[in-house]
Amino acid sequence: MNNVFQSTYVNPTAVPEQKVSIGLPAISSLYSNVYFSPFVAKDIHVVKTSDTSYQVNLDKAIAKMAKTNNYLNTSTAIDLLSFRVKVRNVYVSLNATNITNIRFNFPRDLFSLAWYGNAQYIGSSVDLNNLGINAMQYNEYALGLTRAKDGGKWRYGVRLKFLQGLNDFYTARSSGTVSIDNAFYQHTLSANMQAYSASVIPYDSKNINLLNSIENFSNKGLGADLGASYTPNKRWSFTGALNNIGFINWKTNAQSYAINGTYQFQGISLDSLVNKGDVALNDYVDTLSKRFHLDQKKISHYRTMLTPSVYLSAAYSLGRNTKIALTGYGEFYHGLRPAGSVAFIQRAGRILNFVISYNVRKNSYNNMGFGLMLKPGPFQIYVVGDNMLVLNPFNTNNLSVRTGVNLVFGRTRLPERQTHED
Repeated sequence: MNNVFQSTYVNPTAVPEQKVSIGLPAISSLYSNVYFSPFVAKDIHVVKTSDTSYQVNLDKAIAKMAKTNNYLNTSTAIDLLSFRVKVRNVYVSLNATNITNIRFNFPRDLFSLAWYGNAQYIGSSVDLNNLGINAMQYNEYALGLTRAKDGGKWRYGVRLKFLQGLNDFYTARSSGTVSIDNAFYQHTLSANMQAYSASVIPYDSKNINLLNSIENFSNKGLGADLGASYTPNKRWSFTGALNNIGFINWKTNAQSYAINGTYQFQGISLDSLVNKGDVALNDYVDTLSKRFHLDQKKISHYRTMLTPSVYLSAAYSLGRNTKIALTGYGEFYHGLRPAGSVAFIQRAGRILNFVISYNVRKNSYNNMGFGLMLKPGPFQIYVVGDNMLVLNPFNTNNLSVRTGVNLVFGRTRLPERQTHED
């Protein structure tokens, strides 16, 4: 949906039909996404055993999970300010956006141990490696430049971003195992974790001034989106974009957390259980706290990286107002996480555009996307999502939507009408 200014957040080379776009404060772009990679709800088998009870079976869901690299992501983005204007052959844009990203990575054994118990691991170990979280909230202040010369085959785009970190919790290193001896069934726990946190809101303050906290620019960062588009003729166009390259240095209330230790649990003493009639649980808790000491301390700063993503797209014009497009996407977080889509794009006059798409992600193959843009007068109202036509909510693990209202003025020169010889 290139005619919507916010499309530059994904494709920096997108060229709209209007010379001026002004995003209405707080409602020009509202974005929300949730994605759960391991399985969908229908993989959880529920059987009614009586009028008041049900039996749940997770066998199929756990079998579909990856061994180490399962993923939960939820994110939101709210534009506080956005503006775009054409100056000769260059489109200049500004935006201020509040962004929250929460990413949780976990191994299959975490679910398997909870569901099947520990008997399956006798003589082996429970793998708790690759367990971690990256939760980040920040404000993005971006300057975008898109060079689009009339009649030119190449377009270039860049968005340079200054980042204001607000809150963060980040697991830099996480490993752990639970080994079960095959002779006496003794459990050996080992863990090694390094995590960091920072916040503009003081942890121990009773009188919190949120305004002063939001005005804190101590957690500075830089980022960039880069894109290029090639149009060899009036039928074909090819686009590539590398987004979210950057980092944030966290300083305000920065803390580090480290846990490292090993503990062998030999079982509960029968003497305590039979003769004394109780178990000294406090003793086990005290032993665990000594073996796995939490080293928490204030630090001067630490750095986290943004999560880069790449888009590659090819579009073919069936006519002046009709296109089909094929897009490949990849996010780099604990490896490459790919996705793909094919879309049908139709423009109906100057006041209506719509898109229908089919999207594929890991363990999610029935995602129908939809997009709509209406332009009554100077107002541009849009809504677009990767999986908005949820025909069966129990058979999807991904939902994404962006909606908003812009003011648009002026109109760029439209390309010449195509012929079959183009």
